Amino acid sequence: DKGGRDFRLSLKSGEANQLMATYIQNNYSEIGVIMDIETVKQSRARQMMEENEFDAVLGILFHSENELDIVKDYFGENSILGYKNSKLNALIEGIEATGDMLKIDSLYKETYSVFQQDFPVTFILPAIETHIVTKNIKGLKNIYKADPVWFLESLWIE
Repeated sequence: DKGGRDFRLSLKSGEANQLMATYIQNNYSEIGVIMDIETVKQSRARQMMEENEFDAVLGILFHSENELDIVKDYFGENSILGYKNSKLNALIEGIEATGDMLKIDSLYKETYSVFQQDFPVTFILPAIETHIVTKNIKGLKNIYKADPVWFLESLWIE
């Protein structure tokens, strides 16, 4: 609490995510956060996100196979979340302008340092996946590109 006020927020969640919403609510209550769950249609949740009318929304943020499109849509110059950061916009432009994979990796690392300082979004439930990949597949050592399904274009076989 701050100044005698409870830390309270509202989580917008679709009907299909009610079990997960309750799980998150229970976990947050353990640290003193009061989370009210409001059931909304997924289309309404997306609209609320685009109009920046929410405390928290339970849904899938990343839905594109192209990471750059995701970064541009949510955090770029015309962010659907209303996020503004000129340094990040310059990095996105740099990624779009080069075909050099080492330069692209370097620029992505810089985008994540911007995110670490700015926190434009807080992920309240991290996605955890396990992938078993032969050691002959290369390109997964970058911690920001560790998922072989999402980053097929960055992989090669040795």
